[in-house]
Amino acid sequence: MIAKKYRLTSSLIDFVFKKGAKVSSCYFLLIFLKNTDNSSRLPIEKPLQFTEENASRFAIAVSKKISPSAVIRNSLRRTIYRILQKHFHEIKSGYHVLIITKQTFINIPHSIIEQEILGCLLYTSDAADE
Repeated sequence: MIAKKYRLTSSLIDFVFKKGAKVSSCYFLLIFLKNTDNSSRLPIEKPLQFTEENASRFAIAVSKKISPSAVIRNSLRRTIYRILQKHFHEIKSGYHVLIITKQTFINIPHSIIEQEILGCLLYTSDAADE
């Protein structure tokens, strides 16, 4: 699990979902938004206080359509968080990222999940820089 300061709050999740750019994989949908210093765009009253202001922040959504069992959904969510934690130093900072899993996500190996997530995250950082 990544530290709480690197996770999106519920108000930011809604904001990223509405305003963010979307990248689709066959296993998940990745929505990202560049974190700007202009806090007036963000739906919060005061700026968040943590040490790395420019660090990327993440949220993961696993629908009940994937599995009605909370145990399985939480396991999938923890798997993604573990991958993000393992490769945190490789991920470009300055983004709000929302990962929404799709139906095909449930039966794929860990190595493929890792490749897909890192590939999409690298693509998003390149796309946002243009």
